[in-house]
Amino acid sequence: TPNFIEPVAVGAITGMSTRKNPRIMPNFAWISFPMILSILVWYPFQKFKLFEGNGARYGLVAFISTNIALAVFMMPGNVIPWHRYGSDGAVTRWDSIVRFGLVARYLATTPLTAIVTRLTKISTGHHSITSAAAAALLLISLVQIIGGGVSNRYIYDVSSAITLGAFVGACEATVLQTTDVPLCAVLAVGVRLLMAPFCTGFAGKEAFSAFVAIVSFNKVRPGQQGVFED
Repeated sequence: TPNFIEPVAVGAITGMSTRKNPRIMPNFAWISFPMILSILVWYPFQKFKLFEGNGARYGLVAFISTNIALAVFMMPGNVIPWHRYGSDGAVTRWDSIVRFGLVARYLATTPLTAIVTRLTKISTGHHSITSAAAAALLLISLVQIIGGGVSNRYIYDVSSAITLGAFVGACEATVLQTTDVPLCAVLAVGVRLLMAPFCTGFAGKEAFSAFVAIVSFNKVRPGQQGVFED
């Protein structure tokens, strides 16, 4: 049921901060901080139905919880340096990070994943986050199999782009029509690339990018029920 699936999804995404390269959560003990915070943050989201239907809201909770844990506990305690927010100085190298190849990989992958996720949701009738997880798992597995021998950097980029697209495609039809999914996914790519030098390795970064894109898209073009929706 959704009451069980949703907190599980929040917890799973919250635990995705990297342990090295860059080091965000040094060990499993420190992960307990954002995990506990995610329970507290998720409660008002669930109780007051905040951003209900936005497929990225689960990851948004993870991103908020991770940032609170870092900014309030870990960084002041010198567990993690403050410059992790700027990805250890990467902010000054944005133009060397966001190059044509990276942009192409995201634009080729994110809209496709968003469409696959939405079609999976429509055809199976499964919960949005379940459809997103299934689509992302399938596509990332295919990338891992097909991309044998390819640089890990390219695999990482495509996997991140798949995750981003899955969050966009997980939206309910009342928030984002199926016909609008590809365009919103392109907007999400733009947001994610702007964030490229920030918060590297933070849990929920792709979800936050998708969330900003979805909210911004609906400010310009409010979502309505489409003819192909369930």
